[in-house]
Amino acid sequence: LYYGFYTNATIVKNEAMPPYYMQLAYLLTMGIYFILCFLSLLYSMATSFLKNFSSPQMYSGNAAKLLCVWDFNITNANAVKLKQKNLSTQIKETLSEVNAGVLKLPFSQRLSRIAVHVVAWALSLGAAIGSCAGIYHISLVNLQVRREENRPVSLINHLVLPIAVSLINHLVPFLHQIYTSIISVVRLRFSCSPLPLCRNILLKVSLIGILCNYWLNKVALSDAKCWETLVGQDIYRLLVTDFICCLLGSFFGEFLRRIIGTKCCKKLGVPEFDIARNVLDLIYSQTLTWIGIFFSPLLPAIQMISFFILFCVKKVSLMMNCQPPRKAWRASQMNTIFVFLLFFPSFAGVLAVVAIAVWRRKPSETCGPFRGLPTIYEAISGWVAKLSGYPGSAWVVWIYHNLIESVHFFFILSVIMLIIAYLYWQIIDGRKIMVKLLKEQIVNEGKDKMFLLKKLRALQAPKPPNPGKQSERHSSVRHPMHFPLPNSIESSPRVKERDSYAEV
Repeated sequence: LYYGFYTNATIVKNEAMPPYYMQLAYLLTMGIYFILCFLSLLYSMATSFLKNFSSPQMYSGNAAKLLCVWDFNITNANAVKLKQKNLSTQIKETLSEVNAGVLKLPFSQRLSRIAVHVVAWALSLGAAIGSCAGIYHISLVNLQVRREENRPVSLINHLVLPIAVSLINHLVPFLHQIYTSIISVVRLRFSCSPLPLCRNILLKVSLIGILCNYWLNKVALSDAKCWETLVGQDIYRLLVTDFICCLLGSFFGEFLRRIIGTKCCKKLGVPEFDIARNVLDLIYSQTLTWIGIFFSPLLPAIQMISFFILFCVKKVSLMMNCQPPRKAWRASQMNTIFVFLLFFPSFAGVLAVVAIAVWRRKPSETCGPFRGLPTIYEAISGWVAKLSGYPGSAWVVWIYHNLIESVHFFFILSVIMLIIAYLYWQIIDGRKIMVKLLKEQIVNEGKDKMFLLKKLRALQAPKPPNPGKQSERHSSVRHPMHFPLPNSIESSPRVKERDSYAEV
């Protein structure tokens, strides 16, 4: 489970088979894992953005949600209610966006809105700074206890840091909800305000940053015998305590809250299911797993099991204890935002942490596959130096020296990626402009049709009878779709026959 278990020896079963380099296996496994995660996140983010932000469907008329969206094949009563709630949520999302776009408040209300938001942000920043300072102090005390060789470290001392982090991570967002409730009471909040989400993101990013600083600058530079294993154990305890806090939150925050709101104090009602907070908890756990995979290789397997259990518990709690949130979210676009948050700053920050551990920190002298090396990265350079003596491996050496070690290659690759991103951005903007122009053209086409229909009705309107002209009398009682014709055509026998039938 931990880094210190793995050996630095080259495993040779027999002379006929090539040796197995444990150092390379350890590094390449982590590298391939991160590459697959990067490609998966990049594909998910690009697909979601293309579908929810640049698709022409988002410019379609809202009348379809009222007239053409119902599925008449639904016959089950529960399915009908679920479909009604779904349509109601979609209409609320659309109305909230329309109201946010056309709402114009007087100067006094705008000033009061800004003041309340400033106070809420000040309280949130104060809570985040105080939480980070407390965690930093607890981490230093925890490290000092570990350094005392003659003093046995109890289980409580090991669990102080993860319990404190988990409690802060789950209790402070409830304070943010109180701020949001106060703002809602004074009616100073948009229905789709992302500010509570931003405050929770700030808190979680700050906590992870303090923990990474503690692991890489305090634990790694200490005189611990195997600092990598200590980091892996801390992250494992953090994930376990966070999993327990999530289960307790579902029980106390949703089940007991429903019992109190329906039995004791009915004014409270059924609790809402906070989608944003639950998704951010998943992103927080996934970030810790990414950081801990280098120090605890089997951590993703443990996290998969915990995610499966959490999914089942949350699903049951959602159906039995919660109601849909009153605050309307644009679900498709929020999905894109959550994937983007999972990609940056979570994944980008994890890469920075792993890069510092691989390139800058000295591995432990007594444990792990990289013992005795100045840096972990020296394992790859030493292996490439051995390959230089084999003619068949010259291409591997060329790729290493010209691609991996070359700073210019990464600079050129970054420039190419930026150019591709810019081109895609321009293509998306062009599609949006094209869809907007097509929408305006459709509106103009409808106006042209209305204009032509008015002219047609004006031509079809009956004229006052004139006794001096029999032909005009006939024209006033002709078929409704009759158009005026020249005199030469009106005098023809076939036209007269048609007029006689029209009179009949």
